[in-house]
Amino acid sequence: YSVFAICIYKLYAPEYVTVEGILGLFLTASRFPGLGHLWYVNYILFLYLFTPYLQNFYEEYFQKLSDKKMFLGLVIFTGLLCMLQYYGIFQYEVNRVVCYYTAYFLSRRYLYYNKEKHKHNLNKIAIVTIILSVLLTILRIYIQFFGSITFPIWDTAVLYIHSLMGFGLFYMLYYIGNKKGIANSKVINFINKYSYQIYLVHHLYILGPENINLMKLIPDMTGTCILLIIVIVVSAVFFDKVVQIVKPIKNKV
Repeated sequence: YSVFAICIYKLYAPEYVTVEGILGLFLTASRFPGLGHLWYVNYILFLYLFTPYLQNFYEEYFQKLSDKKMFLGLVIFTGLLCMLQYYGIFQYEVNRVVCYYTAYFLSRRYLYYNKEKHKHNLNKIAIVTIILSVLLTILRIYIQFFGSITFPIWDTAVLYIHSLMGFGLFYMLYYIGNKKGIANSKVINFINKYSYQIYLVHHLYILGPENINLMKLIPDMTGTCILLIIVIVVSAVFFDKVVQIVKPIKNKV
């Protein structure tokens, strides 16, 4: 995708396509304007190296704990990482990393072994998460757009609310998709097939350079949304086709 993005920027915003910019993009040290959503790449590299330690940590300490003690341990571990981040020792955003190791611990606890036995507990956790994410999202919208009262740690809390929204939304869609039998519908299959490509290309047209930023192209918001959906989907499908053409060539090399 980085190569694809560089080609687009070379055509529409060549001022960003410099040796320093290209190296920064490939080394995940910096990104072009509009490519901020690629923050996850260096997190993937870090978590790839972190997972073996996480596995040993879980098996040595957390596997034998009760559910309440495990969640208490997660809270303490998260607090420790927050402290390390505050003092500049830990360079990653904790609210992003917590999504990974919490999901890892939950899957090991409730899905990896005795899935049916622990299914009820996992559902209870998911329901509580969905309720909390809905309530906190409403609170966030109210404070951000309508209220004037904020809390001393509100800016930090918003980051974790965002992560909680991800947990809640994912499980809600997973649950509805399996219960209602829509997981295998043509629309869902299409979205599932191109969802990653859509994620990759969408920022170009929303937060990208002025020449390809569609947010200001049409004054009417409805027209802008329709245009964005069409352009993003077409770009995602085109990008996928390019990848399918290039992949065999890359494998031969």
